[in-house]
Amino acid sequence: MSQQSQSNTQAFNSTGTARLLSYPTVVLVNKGSASAAEIVAGALRDDRQIKLIGEKTFGKGTVQDRVELSNGGGLHVTVGRWLTPSGSWIHEDGIAVDEEVSDNAETSEDEVLAQALQEL
Repeated sequence: MSQQSQSNTQAFNSTGTARLLSYPTVVLVNKGSASAAEIVAGALRDDRQIKLIGEKTFGKGTVQDRVELSNGGGLHVTVGRWLTPSGSWIHEDGIAVDEEVSDNAETSEDEVLAQALQEL
């Protein structure tokens, strides 16, 4: 991960072990997957080549902070944007899946989960 300002870029590196490489793993996402869920999905795909199954994600590529106002109200202000490890800004576009599967509300089966289990 890196943090970039107008004049500086600072890298933060993890020294932990890559345990997910030892286990078959897929990530289920859909249009409700946003913000932190997209950060995790994008990182696992880019860094670990883990397959995303389901539907394209929401596309929230910004970071907000809440500012308290003197009258008791609040204001959410965009303070940053985030990129996937490969440098993609997914804002308003979302993250495309590797295997597109939608859940069919007409059936009792969870088609997305069934596809994920088949992949594993």
